[in-house]
Amino acid sequence: MNHYPLMVDLKNKKAVVIGGGKVALRKIESLLKAGANVVVVSPESVPGIEALEKERNLIWRRKKFTPDDPFDAFLIIAATDNRKVNEAVAEAAFPHQLLNVVDNPKLGNFHMPSVLDRGRLTIAVSTGGASPLLTQEIRDELGEFYDENYSHYVDFLYKCRELIKHGTLEHEQKESLLKQLLDPKYRDPDRQNQVLLELEKLREEGAKP
Repeated sequence: MNHYPLMVDLKNKKAVVIGGGKVALRKIESLLKAGANVVVVSPESVPGIEALEKERNLIWRRKKFTPDDPFDAFLIIAATDNRKVNEAVAEAAFPHQLLNVVDNPKLGNFHMPSVLDRGRLTIAVSTGGASPLLTQEIRDELGEFYDENYSHYVDFLYKCRELIKHGTLEHEQKESLLKQLLDPKYRDPDRQNQVLLELEKLREEGAKP
């Protein structure tokens, strides 16, 4: 493996997307979901991008790409259907910028995995560009096991961890309790509510002088 997997905080970071087609739209939607400030550079676009601009979710520059477009971007995505334009974007990018070229990943320094999103739970699958179809297939298989209920379960674990972390239990007791909560029985909403009430009560008792 020659890629280092990591999760990047894009909140309020400038992301420039070159291209206005369906592929660009998918990239834009994921960037907006991550909280990035998106700028699109393209003479034309699919209706979805135009709609996002009207909702003031992004800036759309109706023009052809020029080398100064990604100058101050944190992240750049070249997503046009023109190979030469994508190559020009790669040439214009600085070494310290994150760059993805959709039709030629080797020109960039990162690629986007196939993502399963369950709230706080994010599962990313990648084959290093070998087979995007396989990554989607594996993601969908994982999605059958880690269904929508996991979003609520992971939120529950987060709340429990915060309550336990700031409680008065000994370190070993905290670790033991956190491990217990991984038991499948705690995926039941009623049991989750009961546990949260007990932890709240325990924290309040520990806070009393």
